[in-house]
Amino acid sequence: VDMLTCYFWMVCIASNLPFTAQPCCGLIIISRSVSPTYAAVGDSVTLKCYFIPAAEDLGELDIEWSIKPSDAHGEETRIIWNAGNHMYYGYDPLRGRVQFASPNPASGNASIRITDLRATDQNTYQCKVKKLPKISMTKMDLNVMERPTASECNLEGAVDLGHNVVLRCRSKQGSPPMWYNWSKDSSDKMLPNDACINSVRGDLYLTVTRDVLGTYICTAQNIVGMDTCSLTLKFNLAVRVRIAVAAAATVLIPIISIIMIISIIITIIVCCCYRINTVQQIAIEIVKDEIQNTLECAPETPAEQKADSPPEDSPGCVPETVIHQTLEGLAEILADAMAESPHEDSPGCAPESVIHHTLECVAERLAQQMADSPPEDSPGCVPEPIVRVQNTLECVPENPAEKTAEDICYNSI
Repeated sequence: VDMLTCYFWMVCIASNLPFTAQPCCGLIIISRSVSPTYAAVGDSVTLKCYFIPAAEDLGELDIEWSIKPSDAHGEETRIIWNAGNHMYYGYDPLRGRVQFASPNPASGNASIRITDLRATDQNTYQCKVKKLPKISMTKMDLNVMERPTASECNLEGAVDLGHNVVLRCRSKQGSPPMWYNWSKDSSDKMLPNDACINSVRGDLYLTVTRDVLGTYICTAQNIVGMDTCSLTLKFNLAVRVRIAVAAAATVLIPIISIIMIISIIITIIVCCCYRINTVQQIAIEIVKDEIQNTLECAPETPAEQKADSPPEDSPGCVPETVIHQTLEGLAEILADAMAESPHEDSPGCAPESVIHHTLECVAERLAQQMADSPPEDSPGCVPEPIVRVQNTLECVPENPAEKTAEDICYNSI
């Protein structure tokens, strides 16, 4: 047996293993479409059938395609065939939609092409090649399916922080089996870490956070096609307003607290300064009143002195005019001391200690002026100013002195 004959025998045995037993000599079908073959409604499909004729087959070549009945005892329905280089069509539902894929099927390509597929085109198709005395045949299943279409995405649940929501995806049309997939419309297409997908039902389960917000894409898919829909997850107006208010409150509360604390501190400072000013003003007014009273008590002219008073140049007695001039000088010294002695913490405020020490200085100078004066009942002597100044000192509250009375007195002079 030559090499070509051996090749034909090997191909014949291999190609007929899954098919009906037939003579393994001469004509054989060497290739066909995968069974089942899936195609979508409206598409076109090619059902493949390739054969090799044998030189010893002398009969006329006959190529026939038919639909095998689901019942094993039913009759086959021929849809197209080629005999003697003539084409024949015998199945009305496929008329005008089926034809041989090759213009010359006798060359070894007996494949057919069906266009504008319909759901009713789903059948078992058989390719039979005859050249007497040999016959070779093969069959294949064609499954015509609908692509997923009219997919809809819906949201179930309230889009609020911490809430659980479900994104549902349903395709109104499409042949099973169908499965669903979800992705996020972002650069990496990645879903949140806690997302959960039910691929059969098309549900996506999420817990709402700020990172979860965005647009999600659902892909409904079966063997012959796919369809998509999208849904944007976002806060509604009420939730956005509430979140904005909460965020603003988080920022404003510390600011308001700081402002309140500063206001309280300023209020305390103002009140304390006002109190100090008030006490100092009261003390100054008391001192001025006492000095004024003292001046009013002293006669301004020698004519008002008593007739029996000794002359102003009498030894051991200080004339009233001298006391009057001394008190006027002391009043000026006191005013200057009040103006030039500001408080350490409150500019413009005279501390109580300065007033106290200034009055002590006044008392000391009066005491020195009056040291050589005779007793109170001596004619022409007026020691009363000393008593008035001492009374004034008792009206001024004492504070720890930072300077000695002597220093203040000398600085004032």
